[in-house]
Amino acid sequence: MVDRNPYYLKFDDGVKQTNLRKQEVLDCPIAVPLAHEQERIVDILGGVNDGLSTMEEELLGIQVLKRALMRDLLTGRVRVKDIKP
Repeated sequence: MVDRNPYYLKFDDGVKQTNLRKQEVLDCPIAVPLAHEQERIVDILGGVNDGLSTMEEELLGIQVLKRALMRDLLTGRVRVKDIKP
């Protein structure tokens, strides 16, 4: 498989279940982006979070309008004339 970690594959003999010791797991190399790449990732995700917050606020406003319209329609304050499907 393409998505298997090459480090752990060296422990696999293809016959029996692979068992790893704690230190073998701890010794697995982990790719960590450089500091400037991490900062860029933070900036991008921060922008996404800001966009999501804006969308959530807009959705909340639409839900308030929907509830008000439903209330007005169901109580008869607003009448619907000749609705055609």
